[in-house]
Amino acid sequence: MKYLTIIFVMGLFLFSYCTHKATGITKEETNIHLQVNGLSSTWIYLNDVYANKISRVDSARLDTEGNAYFKHQEKYEPGAYSIILPDSSVLEVLLDNDQVFSLKTSYPNLIQDMKVAGSTENEVLYTSLKYDVGMSAQFQFEVQQLQANGNQELDENAVNQIRQRLFDGKDAFMAKLYAQYPNTLFTKYQSAQEPPKAFLNRIVADTTLDENERTYLMLDHYWDNVDFSDTRLLRTPVIFNRLTNYFYQYSPNQTMTKLRAIDVLMNKVANYPEYYRFFAVWIAEDYDPDKESKIDKELLYVHLVDNYLNEQRAFWADSTQLYAWELRAGDKAKSLVGKQGQNIEAKDPEGKTRALYDIESPYVAIFFFHPECDHCQETAPKLAQVYQEWKDSGLEVYAVAMGAPEEEWKSFLTKYNMEDMINVTDQDNYDMYSNYYIMGTPYIYLLNSERTIIGKNLNVEDIPRYMYMDQQARAATSVEQVN
Repeated sequence: MKYLTIIFVMGLFLFSYCTHKATGITKEETNIHLQVNGLSSTWIYLNDVYANKISRVDSARLDTEGNAYFKHQEKYEPGAYSIILPDSSVLEVLLDNDQVFSLKTSYPNLIQDMKVAGSTENEVLYTSLKYDVGMSAQFQFEVQQLQANGNQELDENAVNQIRQRLFDGKDAFMAKLYAQYPNTLFTKYQSAQEPPKAFLNRIVADTTLDENERTYLMLDHYWDNVDFSDTRLLRTPVIFNRLTNYFYQYSPNQTMTKLRAIDVLMNKVANYPEYYRFFAVWIAEDYDPDKESKIDKELLYVHLVDNYLNEQRAFWADSTQLYAWELRAGDKAKSLVGKQGQNIEAKDPEGKTRALYDIESPYVAIFFFHPECDHCQETAPKLAQVYQEWKDSGLEVYAVAMGAPEEEWKSFLTKYNMEDMINVTDQDNYDMYSNYYIMGTPYIYLLNSERTIIGKNLNVEDIPRYMYMDQQARAATSVEQVN
């Protein structure tokens, strides 16, 4: 009898399951109902964001009454999403664990008329957005009042006072929302967009700090308002925006400062694997300092691989990826500033082998160029002039033509007055590029008398300055040794 009961219960379960499947009755984990009065019979789209990449994740069609549903059997990843309307208007949406809710509004007053049901995240979001709309209207009204009172030429101080008062009000309003909803994605997202104003103001006002100290403190506290324990922020625009501002605006264009910026950031996320992976890969693969800044990109890359993209810390990478990073870093490491410049042996226009190490001049500028390169054509005559002015002070130029046909190469030397330099071609010696990393042409290295690399990726006008700095460093070292 007991077994009959078990079989009966199992039969009921299977019948219920099969009926459930057959009728298509399934519970959607995501069911977002949108109603837009004033729009109908048109397609709308749901987009997400990761880093700076926007992807379309769903589409729906507004019916004749302006209703549409985004339904999905599984929840979307928590983050900031956007609903794109036919005229490219955007409705912001925050998705967390509860993804069953409704949004009702009217066109074109999308924000002002928005009513949210079933989602605290989006109720708070649209409360904030409505405040912004009201604040903007209030600002315009008060400025118009100034004009109506006879101030046709607006007093800039008066306008700034209005703006500051409204901003102060917004800060107080947002602080109340943050306190009321401390763990929401809304609060984490909005807070992360705000720099630590009070601390930064104190840094700027502190006259006892020198420029380097001020810069380092700003880097150390730049991320104070970002909660790295919250991975939802990776699927909002804020992390990528703050990352690019951090490297391109907050850290000055100096190699050592950029290295400090890398270390500060990577140490902050050392215990947050998703952020660690995102930041390390972006810096290695996508970060591109301005060429004119003369930042040593190779040093940044080698530092990153040595310290953060190694077997112990790059937990997501397989052996192939690790090897690729190590190989590339090894290539770059050979020609860093401070490293020993390696010998080059190549043939000159007469077919004679000319060795870099045979040069007796204390300074050698290695000029890598291609005759068809526009920038090389601009650089060559400037280099010829500097060479003539500084060769008696110990400068020699070792000019390497890259992949150039012989006649084209010789014509280039004549045209740009380079025939007094030591000119060679890479035609029979491509191995030189395993010792000298070239990002593009023209590319200039400067070596001192020990053939140590003292400058790389230089402009022609940098050469005398780097020679002078090396001479000053040597003089200072001599004085220290005497004392």
